[in-house]
Amino acid sequence: MNFNAQKRTGPTSDSWADPEMGVQRERSSYNCPTDRFSSTSKQNTKSEILGGEENTWTNSADQKAASVTLVWGVTGALVHTRRETHSDVKIDLFSRLLQLGGSFLLGVGVWVLVDPTGFREIVAANPLLFTGVYIILGMGGMLFLLGFLGCCGAIRENKCLLLFFFMLILLIFLAELAAAILAFIFREHLTREYFTKELKSHYQGYNNSDVFTSTWNAIMITFDCCGVNSPEDFKDSLFRLNNQNHMVPEACCQRILQSEERVYSGQEQCLSGNMMFRNNKGCYSAVVDYFELYIYVAGALAIVVLTIELFAMVFAMCLFRGIQ
Repeated sequence: MNFNAQKRTGPTSDSWADPEMGVQRERSSYNCPTDRFSSTSKQNTKSEILGGEENTWTNSADQKAASVTLVWGVTGALVHTRRETHSDVKIDLFSRLLQLGGSFLLGVGVWVLVDPTGFREIVAANPLLFTGVYIILGMGGMLFLLGFLGCCGAIRENKCLLLFFFMLILLIFLAELAAAILAFIFREHLTREYFTKELKSHYQGYNNSDVFTSTWNAIMITFDCCGVNSPEDFKDSLFRLNNQNHMVPEACCQRILQSEERVYSGQEQCLSGNMMFRNNKGCYSAVVDYFELYIYVAGALAIVVLTIELFAMVFAMCLFRGIQ
């Protein structure tokens, strides 16, 4: 019986078939480590073994998918970090601007209160101006606090601080917008006729503590004017009814600087109606001429402030939503 046996000089091996895979595998017994490594290398490079091909293809696909996932993950993380960094920088910038504006208002309010010569006399004579100064101080302090909260919220990425910052700016923005709308609606009341009618009906005299009267006294002293249009506005007025011997109030009389104080140049002549010792220009024209120099600057500043507040709200909300 001839089996045509083949001589083997290397490792002995036999073959067996896997009924499930239908793949012929080789099982070898090795006599030395060198043969083992050689067989392993050959097994990795053989392409005719189907199981090896499937495993190689699967591992390659998994590696590619993992690489793509890693690249997308790293890219997304970098983009997300860059967006958060940009939001941090922007909200910090707008917060600094708010702090700067608040510091400016605080400085103006403190200067008006402590200035020894400029506004002390006017402010002391008018409670309404005192109220306005304290409003300026309050607004300055609030803006400074808002800027501080915005900086802290951006640096620490604190959602509570950012939300509080957003809500406060939103309230201030809505209040300013409402004030602008009301000023536009009631602009017809800011006419010469309206002010003249109010002056004739409510102005009482120089030494009166009424808020309306004190405000008019402060305006006439500050702008060296008399009445709305002219001193003739006090004819047939409540003032003339209560002071029949005076043609105009003392606030209309001219003053000169003497020993660092402003004193009347001729009070009796002024009160008796002498035009040489009183201010003959109307306060409406004087105030309009004064504020025309600053109306465009004030409008530009108002637009800038509203724009800063709007962008600060937007970036605060973006950073708030970006914090995990």
